[in-house]
Amino acid sequence: MEILEGKIFDNLAQKSCQLAGTLFELTGKTKKGKGYSKAVELLKTGKALKKMKEIIKAQGGTINSSKKIKLSSKKIEILSKKSGKVERLDLTLLKDIARTAGAPVDPKAGLMLKIEEDDVIEKGQVLFEIHGENQRKLEIAKMLALKNNPVKLGGVVIEKII
Repeated sequence: MEILEGKIFDNLAQKSCQLAGTLFELTGKTKKGKGYSKAVELLKTGKALKKMKEIIKAQGGTINSSKKIKLSSKKIEILSKKSGKVERLDLTLLKDIARTAGAPVDPKAGLMLKIEEDDVIEKGQVLFEIHGENQRKLEIAKMLALKNNPVKLGGVVIEKII
């Protein structure tokens, strides 16, 4: 919601606009090469937020601002076991961890990523937080995360030889 409300424009927002832009181009809504800028325009003008509210209303949901959407204060931090470069995030596994913690049934359950692909991280750095109201579910989600490691690290390139 913060992206739709224009509060942040981060990596997720950029990727979302790239995807939306590609869809605009493939469906003929924009000319080739103009889709991304159209998606950004829809975000900045508030039209994307308006459409989201229409969809929520049509589905019988409650329209909230990002101020009302809060993660649980109960959380478990998952730390990196080693230093390296984030090569890949296993989104399927991250989704499974969030569901194990109680999402989407528990509206305060979910994940807060603290890193993204291509970040160089240190051993002991927080990779993500698991939030939820049920302590038992949090512990199970933690075990799932530690056993399966959804953050794939590679080595760090110190210097390129050309």
